[in-house]
Amino acid sequence: CEDFQARQALSHLEGSGRRLLLSHLIYPTRGSMPRGFERLTREQGIAVMTQYIESTVNRFRDRFFAYNVVNEFYMTDNNDAQDIMLKVIGEDYIDIAFETVRKADPTALTILNQQENHTRDWSVNGINLSETTIKVANRLAQRGLIDMVGSQCHIDQGPGSPAYTDIAEMTEVYKSYPVPVFISELDANTEQYADQADRFIIQAQRVKGVLQAALESGTTFINLWGSFPDELSWLGPQTAATPWASGWKEKPMYFEILRTLFKNYAKVG
Repeated sequence: CEDFQARQALSHLEGSGRRLLLSHLIYPTRGSMPRGFERLTREQGIAVMTQYIESTVNRFRDRFFAYNVVNEFYMTDNNDAQDIMLKVIGEDYIDIAFETVRKADPTALTILNQQENHTRDWSVNGINLSETTIKVANRLAQRGLIDMVGSQCHIDQGPGSPAYTDIAEMTEVYKSYPVPVFISELDANTEQYADQADRFIIQAQRVKGVLQAALESGTTFINLWGSFPDELSWLGPQTAATPWASGWKEKPMYFEILRTLFKNYAKVG
C-alpha cells in the first residue's frame, strides 16, 4: 500500500512539473550503512561515499530540488545508531559530502539534518546536539556549502521532543544557526494523552507552537514525515501522529498547519 501511494504521489508531482526533496542522501548509522563499510580505509570510504553521491545526484538531478545530505551525524553509540562515516573517514566526511553535492548540482538546496537540535540542553552520550549542529553548520556556511539546517521535530516522541521545549527557547536556538531552519520530519505522537477527549486539539496546539517557533526564526520550508494517514504512520496507528485520520479525514492538526502557515504568509506579504 505504501509503495503504491509513493508511486502515485511521485507520478502526480512529476506530471505537475514539481520537484522533490531527497531525504536522506547519507544516513551514516551502522544500521543504515552497507555491510563491510567499517572495514574500509579512510581513502576507500571517501571514494565509496563520493561515488555514491555523484551517481545519485547526477541520475536524479531533474527530480530533486533539495538534498538532505547528512542525517543524524556524529552519534557515538556503540550500537546500530553509531556514526560509521565518522569512525571510518573522520569529522570532515560531512564537509566532503556537502562539497560533492554542491559540485554535482550547484542549483540544489543542501540540508544538514539532526534530531533534537531545537533545544540548548539535549545531549546524546555527552554530545550536545544543537551545539554540534551549530559547529558543523558554521563550518559549512563559511565555505558556502549549506543552505538549511534540518530539525526533525517528532513531537511527543520522547523526553527530548519539541513539546517539552519552551517555544521562546526553540526560536532562539533556531535563530542561532547560520542558515534558515527546515522542519524536516514533523509529526505529533498522541499516545501520552490518548485518553483525553480533545487529544486532537492538544495535538494541533503542540504543532502550532513548533511551527510558530520555526517561522519566527525565518524558516520557509516544512516537511511532514512518514506515510499517511494515521494507520500508516511509521510510529504505529495507535499514535495518530499525522494530520489525517482513516480515510484521509482532516484532523485539527491539518487545519492548524494551514492556519499558521497562511497567517505567516499574510504577515510577510
